[in-house]
Amino acid sequence: MRSTLIRLFALLLLSGMTHASRLPDEFDAYLFVDGKVSVSEIGRVTEHRIDTEVEPQIKTLVDRVVARWLFEPSRIGDAASAFTSNMRVTLHGVAKDGELIVRVEDVEFRDSVIARQGQSADHSIRATHMQRPHFPREALAARLQGRTMIALRVDRYGTVVDAAVSHTDLVGTARSEKTLARARELLERTSLGALKQWRFELADGAIPDGDTTASVLVPVSYSVSDRPGGKGWVEAGRWSILTLGQKQRIDWLRDGDIAATLGGNGAGSTLPVKLLTQPDGNAL
Repeated sequence: MRSTLIRLFALLLLSGMTHASRLPDEFDAYLFVDGKVSVSEIGRVTEHRIDTEVEPQIKTLVDRVVARWLFEPSRIGDAASAFTSNMRVTLHGVAKDGELIVRVEDVEFRDSVIARQGQSADHSIRATHMQRPHFPREALAARLQGRTMIALRVDRYGTVVDAAVSHTDLVGTARSEKTLARARELLERTSLGALKQWRFELADGAIPDGDTTASVLVPVSYSVSDRPGGKGWVEAGRWSILTLGQKQRIDWLRDGDIAATLGGNGAGSTLPVKLLTQPDGNAL
């Protein structure tokens, strides 16, 4: 299927979308693209790169969208600061009337670093004790794969004082909502139980001024692979059939607040990155 898609992509790119002809009507899939973005003190993109190997048309689409992004300026105290961040862009492809329509649907930012010279760039948080969630037996037997995103609230001593599920994405589809709900319950219950026991080390500046805790998002992936060195629950640069979960409101985050995402090794930045445009580059 992937080689077929490469042959069928056309070079028509309009308003954050790209089209191709003669696609199967049932095609509905997602593609993850990893890269890095640099943002100025006023929230405009100054530079970005795509690290995932993708078709030239996909790269062109992502490049045009990222260039239109506007960000809320990051600050150290009262000073606005430039920053850089790793990013994972989610693209959604759907066959419609014989064409493949692809759009940027979402983006995650990880390991954000303040770039302003002469200011502290240390907004890091690191897990010093990580209890890895076990793979639920029922999920393993069903060869269930997915990722649940857990929000943690961590105090200055590195203790998790609150935890909640942001969303859970599953590989594949199911015929009933009951099946999907059960799958999410298995992964979320196991993830919450383990991450509540984690302990962290926070650098100076990790907790925002005026707050007593730092909020971070931790992705927990569950993968079943028949291949040695499997790529995880999904592989960047390859189309995957997914059922994405709806993002839930986190009680301790004020309206409009977001939490930064940690890397898979339990280390990263607490500096949140907030888009003022839609992920597809259009105005909110």
